Amino acid sequence: MVMDRFYTAKEAQERLGASHDKFQYMVRSGQVRKVTLPGRKYGVYPKEQINRLAAAMEATAELYAHDASVFELATEADLPEIYKLVKASGLVPTPMKTMRAWIRRNPESFYTLRDNGVVVAYACIFPVQHDWLMRVLKDEIRIGSVPIGDIYPFTPDQPFDLYIRDLVIGRGEKGKAAHYAQRMIFELVHVFSELGARGIEIRAIYAFATTPQGNNICQRLRFVPLVEFNPKIKGEMPYKLDIPTTSSPLIDTYKRNLERYQAQQQSEHLE
Repeated sequence: MVMDRFYTAKEAQERLGASHDKFQYMVRSGQVRKVTLPGRKYGVYPKEQINRLAAAMEATAELYAHDASVFELATEADLPEIYKLVKASGLVPTPMKTMRAWIRRNPESFYTLRDNGVVVAYACIFPVQHDWLMRVLKDEIRIGSVPIGDIYPFTPDQPFDLYIRDLVIGRGEKGKAAHYAQRMIFELVHVFSELGARGIEIRAIYAFATTPQGNNICQRLRFVPLVEFNPKIKGEMPYKLDIPTTSSPLIDTYKRNLERYQAQQQSEHLE
């Protein structure tokens, strides 16, 4: 029978171990595919996909149960290890002098993931003046050429564009690199949600993917490729995440927290 290949919503929710709200979010965000069969009023969910997703979630939970890695805001003292990680990953590291200038300008711009004390992944994010950022994304200049005064700290109530300068995952043991990538994305969701709670208003998030892994991450997070910028090198692509219109899981909580902050500010002004 056709229905033997599908779960009902209740069955799928139980198989995934998700709450009602979490399950509905997974459907809305495209993580779970809903199918409406001819002649049926309610949607059903392919067993093959649900079982595969459940197995992946169980495997991730097992990794987290034994996870010794620590995600934290980096300091200037961490920069030499970050430089070493980038170089070991086969990428061209940003000069130390430039990284020091960035972190002094915005002390919240660098984040590391350490496993047993060793930096295994890192991210660098900061606001950039719009015109300069467009030139970077068009590959007219390098981000290191942007005047340091046009790279901003995180300040409430001042809308800006955010640039993900780097998201580098080390070449760890088999299976661990994927876990590190997933962990970094999970932690960046939390970083963005905290920015929203502080009233940090982001108009759009931009990234420039230069590797297959980078392109894959951007696409999974629903960044839109800026093909009109005509990337010079095959396999490289600038991306944009438009905050007001996107449904990306990366900033779902950020948007809710920012809305609450703005509503609270408006309420206080009316009192």
